[in-house]
Amino acid sequence: MSKIIALVEHRQGSIKDITFEILTMGRKIAQPKGLKLTAVLLGFNTASSADILKPWADRVLVADHEMFKNFNAETYQLTLAALLKQENPRLVMIGHSLCGADLAPALATELSIPFTTDCLGVEITDETLKVVRQVYDGKLNARLTMRNSSTHLITLRSGSCPVEPSNLNGVIEKFEPGITAPEYRRFVEYIEAVVGDVDITRADVVVGIGRGIKEQANMAMIEDFAKTINGVVACSRPVV
Repeated sequence: MSKIIALVEHRQGSIKDITFEILTMGRKIAQPKGLKLTAVLLGFNTASSADILKPWADRVLVADHEMFKNFNAETYQLTLAALLKQENPRLVMIGHSLCGADLAPALATELSIPFTTDCLGVEITDETLKVVRQVYDGKLNARLTMRNSSTHLITLRSGSCPVEPSNLNGVIEKFEPGITAPEYRRFVEYIEAVVGDVDITRADVVVGIGRGIKEQANMAMIEDFAKTINGVVACSRPVV
């Protein structure tokens, strides 16, 4: 049966939010077309993560190996290329993140399949795939038709699909990666970026200011307003 494959992105044992956005959109695309949604998890000590993913996909494919403890695009590419040749999915979805931007182009090139980055929306038709992405510095949304292929690959922009609860009951299947980690590229160290008092990427409401604020004295009014609506304050670079 035809299927959609979504790659699970994780860091330091936690599944990234973009994964649930991908799985939400994947489910919306798959169900009307009678397709099955498969989540692919490459990681180490993955039991708890696999259980978390069960309600989000019809099937959870897991490769549990120490070489997947930290992201390495070369290791992922070798593993996924072999897996996708075997699975032959209709669509492969990867988050448009630093990891996805590193992995997806090389994977598409190796498999010689159509590839579109930074998508906001996806539609599967009987003949091909249609995607929505921004052009002209985000001034326009373009609806593009990809060339015919048995498999297409996209990266999905974070925030383009609100996460919706899922009640699927995915079957967890393990598979052996069947590769050796490449020696020419290896993980050295993960350094956590310094975050200020507020992480605006996790805020539900953000009050943005720019040059119009004019002077520091006006900040108190903005901060009071943000506090009243349970929001946080963010600014453009010149204000910093």
